[in-house]
Amino acid sequence: MRLKGRDDIINKEVLRVFENLGLKKDEALVYLKILANDGISALELHSELGISLSKLYIILKNLEKRNLIEGYGRRKKVYVAVKPEMHILEMLKEKEKEIKRDMELMEYFLEKIKFKNRRAETPPVYIIRKDYIDRIKKEMRNAKAEILISLPNNLVRELLVNIERALKKNIVVSVVLYSEIGIDFILNFLKKTQGPITVKKRKTYGVDIVIIDRKKSFILSFEKNYAILIEDLELV
Repeated sequence: MRLKGRDDIINKEVLRVFENLGLKKDEALVYLKILANDGISALELHSELGISLSKLYIILKNLEKRNLIEGYGRRKKVYVAVKPEMHILEMLKEKEKEIKRDMELMEYFLEKIKFKNRRAETPPVYIIRKDYIDRIKKEMRNAKAEILISLPNNLVRELLVNIERALKKNIVVSVVLYSEIGIDFILNFLKKTQGPITVKKRKTYGVDIVIIDRKKSFILSFEKNYAILIEDLELV
């Protein structure tokens, strides 16, 4: 099914525009033929375009619903385009708005992906200068499998209630203690708890650290005035 004549190239481009505006291929072809013929019947469209009458009547009905064409007559109904200058321009303007909305959406989406990728390239490492013990407690409450605590005894003492709660949830807890003031109180408390806990005494100084589920790590500064939170699996 081909359009004939010297205007083939223009007609093909017009068909492309109609399809971009939402018409199906055969709908665009029928609409173009009606535009080019001021009053044409379904039989004539069938003869010239080779589209079956059953399909043709469906197409004509759809074009009428979109107010692009009108049919006149009873015995021999003919179809004409309805104000094509107005309707086609309206369709083009609406398409322009749609393209603009799509561009804004894609710009937002691509920027979001770009930002996400930038975050993925930068390991998530944060410095917590205030209330880092409260943040450790919060992450301990969210733990799913295991917790490792290697801190000075005074800080471990602040976490005892959280350790007990974790053990009740059957979370594996490992605690490393300094052999210094406060160790006896901690040991006595932990002896009364039930659950999968391991306690070791630290013989030499090491890094003060809390690791949760092997996903998050808190490393305390030497002076204990801030903590570094690492949420990168490889770094942890």
